[in-house]
Amino acid sequence: MRISSSSPDTNAPHTRSGPRNVPPPASRTNEPGAVVNEYLKTIDFAPMDYPRATIHMAQGIRTNSAGKEPETVQWVETALQQGDVLYDIGACVGAYSLVAASFWGESIRVYAFEPGFQNFPLLVQNVLKNGFADIISPVNLPVSRKLSLNEFNHAGLRDGSALHAYGQPVDYKGTVFTPSFRQLSLSVSVDELVSRFSLPAPTAMKLDVDSIELDILRGARAALSNPSFRTLLVEATEAKDAVPIRELMHECGLGLVSVDRGHLTGNYIYARGGGS
Repeated sequence: MRISSSSPDTNAPHTRSGPRNVPPPASRTNEPGAVVNEYLKTIDFAPMDYPRATIHMAQGIRTNSAGKEPETVQWVETALQQGDVLYDIGACVGAYSLVAASFWGESIRVYAFEPGFQNFPLLVQNVLKNGFADIISPVNLPVSRKLSLNEFNHAGLRDGSALHAYGQPVDYKGTVFTPSFRQLSLSVSVDELVSRFSLPAPTAMKLDVDSIELDILRGARAALSNPSFRTLLVEATEAKDAVPIRELMHECGLGLVSVDRGHLTGNYIYARGGGS
């Protein structure tokens, strides 16, 4: 059969020349990096007093964190190790999560738990500004003894504020206070985070929530008893819960290695197979 020259040859290889005279696509302004940079331009930052690296803190809040708790910084730098999964429970604006990410880089993973509505945005801003989004995962949940729905009681409403309490409005001294705001919140235990929600199990934990540290540790018994868990730094009130925490840690195979005491509270450091 003769094929007209004006008819398409169905046996010829198919080619596409594409449209002509079409300008190149404009640069995307909704790419993640561009969106983050535009957002961060609206926020003022100031450096933390951490001497090893520049860490930017949103609105200049908690810039004195390294000098305020040098023992916590030392624990981050010496007790952690490559491959660790750190749970920072009561992260506030994330100062010590940022120190850990700065010192250890991508060799560790950090989950920073902060339920406070005024502190959590600052935590996220700090993570973004310092380029740690692949290391630190901010988690906007309170941690407690078990899965529950209860009130998160704010002792104050200023950015960077602390001394809040989940459940009952009782502070670290055991004193009942009148909340400035009650925030209904779903909480979860450490063991439920691991077993029910498949979050990587912690190998290290910093715990400072100014109220229910003992309850949180009771809800973390399986994680703390796991041989892969190595070290805990917990702020505890000497008169209220230091002794029961020590007894619980002993049951989990963790010994007390050091205490840095303040006026009413202290930072207690536990390690597997260490201390008493």
